[in-house]
Amino acid sequence: MTISNDVGTRTIRYNGKSDFSGEFVVEDVICDSGQISRRLIFLNNPNVIQSDVALSVVKKKGKEKIIFKRVLACEHHQIMSIAFGLLSKLFKYDNVIDTLLVGLGGGLLAFFIVDVLPNIKLTAVEIDKEIVKVARDYFGLPKQLEGLDVLVDDGLKVIENTESLYNIILLDVDNKSVTEGLSCPPPAFLEEKALLQMKSKLNSEAGILVLNLVCRNVKLKTSYINLVTKLFPLVYSYQVGSDLNNILFCFVSIPPGTEKQRSGEIKGAIKWLDNVVASRAQRKQSKNQSQTNHSEWNSDAKQFFDEDVDFIEEQFKLLKIK
Repeated sequence: MTISNDVGTRTIRYNGKSDFSGEFVVEDVICDSGQISRRLIFLNNPNVIQSDVALSVVKKKGKEKIIFKRVLACEHHQIMSIAFGLLSKLFKYDNVIDTLLVGLGGGLLAFFIVDVLPNIKLTAVEIDKEIVKVARDYFGLPKQLEGLDVLVDDGLKVIENTESLYNIILLDVDNKSVTEGLSCPPPAFLEEKALLQMKSKLNSEAGILVLNLVCRNVKLKTSYINLVTKLFPLVYSYQVGSDLNNILFCFVSIPPGTEKQRSGEIKGAIKWLDNVVASRAQRKQSKNQSQTNHSEWNSDAKQFFDEDVDFIEEQFKLLKIK
């Protein structure tokens, strides 16, 4: 999720309400630049963009067709995706990457992970069936996508009951109550018991918990970060620009090499992700791709990240190494 400061022409495409999300809207925004963005907004926190996808509208034979531009518009999703490069570079991992994503939203991150990254098996958990419907009806998430399993369930219960071991667990779930200044995730995910449960469901040799922490309460945020660093032997933090998103990369085990070597591999992980996205057009010329109605993801590596590689690498802060 990111903070909305854009001024533009807004058109409401869908008004929704559910027991879990409360009232929400899907809106199309024409920004001053002319770019059209489709956004998911929960009305209990209207300044926060839950999901954001770029659109173009093509008129053919008098009818309008929506084309989704396959770019991760949310910068925090770009940064969270670096975990897959870290797995490849720090652990030299090249097997199937078992991944759990808690919080589907518009489905852009889930779609990107499965459709672009290699060797992915992804389970996406979303507690709200209405949000799953919105992702499919308004944000272009296919109802069937090889490598993706969408569960309508409570993320904490799935983590507690699963017998699977994951390489990567991604937490990108919003908190419906923001009275304490915590927007993401709900506090139940940040309790010691829950964090230890997640840690136990990660591959002990190559496992990373990626936590999107959005908290305006500085004291509360510090306490959560201190708890995470207490429980995991290696933790990196990434502050996303001027947003409140603080991405925590929590490692179950310490990758081989010195800290200087690991720092170099972080840059390698960023470049790895850049290269994967850039080569996607060539890599995906297959029968499966020809059958999809969705447009190509942006294959220009320079446009995948909002910042250049050196800047991104410099923003990774080592919080703890055991």
